[in-house]
Amino acid sequence: MEGRYITTLFFIIQNGFFALAISPEILRSAMNTPDFLHNFVRMPDGSRLNVSNLVHEDGNTDAMHISGVGTARLASYDRCEPRFVTVMLPKDMDSNVLLWPPCTRIERCSGCCPSDVLVCEPVQTELVTFRVIKNIMPYQGSPEFQYGGMKEVTVERHTKCDQRCRVKAHHCNPNIHDYLERDCRCRCKNRVTCASSKHIWRENNCKCECVQKKPCTGFARFDESTCE
Repeated sequence: MEGRYITTLFFIIQNGFFALAISPEILRSAMNTPDFLHNFVRMPDGSRLNVSNLVHEDGNTDAMHISGVGTARLASYDRCEPRFVTVMLPKDMDSNVLLWPPCTRIERCSGCCPSDVLVCEPVQTELVTFRVIKNIMPYQGSPEFQYGGMKEVTVERHTKCDQRCRVKAHHCNPNIHDYLERDCRCRCKNRVTCASSKHIWRENNCKCECVQKKPCTGFARFDESTCE
């Protein structure tokens, strides 16, 4: 796909996932679409690309429409931040008690990240106390509940969010891995060249493994060194 305003970010493949060749740490600084375009994308002549080159603003709405593409709107970047979401409230230990309401809305971290190796996570939280109505079923099959007073329940509220590495240091094996926080990945301390094209290097266990493992019949055993 070619176009005047298309700039490509190159990808590299690691462990079956796509990882940005640009460091995730750098991409985290992009707060919105204009910011991303200005800092990370260039025109063919080398000049910085501004969102004004691509869109025109709708005078009646906050939407930005792509120039020369009819009524198509430029997608808004849904940044990582706290926003109200529906959460289930804790249930009573007694199966004959129904707490009402069963759910509520509270701030939780949500939004997307510019790379799959990043995840939107809370960095500051607090506990919020809600009062709910305690309803008691007087007998099995009763069409109505008996009011049992009020009860307090606590729910976690996210007050600050950030884009953090999906792969953390504890996901790495310290005996064979170094953790690269800048790249959000585990790197093998010692890497070797696999013996043949039948083998592939695995970063998760720092070993060469057979690309395909064939089932053996009878008393035959599969040979990992020859992949046969």
